[in-house]
Amino acid sequence: MWSAPAQPLALIVPMMVYMCGIGFTLPASTASALTPFPDRAGAASSFIGFAQTLAGAIVGAILGHALGASPMPLPIATSAMGICALALVVATRGLRAGAMPH
Repeated sequence: MWSAPAQPLALIVPMMVYMCGIGFTLPASTASALTPFPDRAGAASSFIGFAQTLAGAIVGAILGHALGASPMPLPIATSAMGICALALVVATRGLRAGAMPH
């Protein structure tokens, strides 16, 4: 189906750009996620960490079985998780707007 890129940089450079974007946005998004819960920030923060670790473990286990001669499952899974995150943001926009303190 999909073959491996001819040059390793064809896989490494886009992943570097994606991960830099994650590094820029994750702290702000975490702080934003904790804003509606000032009295339970510790519990909310630990739940965020739990959800990230659980998602990483599940995707990692699936990737462990999918990786073979081609590295393509990695960018496919990364893209799929990014699309899932975007869908979650769009789906919960109304909930988040109602939960923001005035």
